[in-house]
Amino acid sequence: MMLEQSPVRASVVCPGLIKTALMQTSAETSLGSPHADLGPGGALMNQYLTAGIESGLDPSVVAEAVFQGIRDERFYIIPAQPELLAAMELRLTELREQRNPSASPPA
Repeated sequence: MMLEQSPVRASVVCPGLIKTALMQTSAETSLGSPHADLGPGGALMNQYLTAGIESGLDPSVVAEAVFQGIRDERFYIIPAQPELLAAMELRLTELREQRNPSASPPA
């Protein structure tokens, strides 16, 4: 049977940052304390994720994008902030042109 004739559909959801309590929960359960020693790299990543999640997409916006993508039978569903979409576009361009990755995403 040809795949195109199959009634089975699938989607891949690649969300951007979503406004959740993930960082508080992670700090309380995984790290033992919100003040655990993460080292300089871990602390920077924690700061980035915390700030991003605080200004992230509302979960209802992400859910609606996912449901609409499923209704539209899209394979890739990417509810993300414009700056993350721009960074993805940059990476795709670098791959197509076989260039080394940029040190930082576009502003």
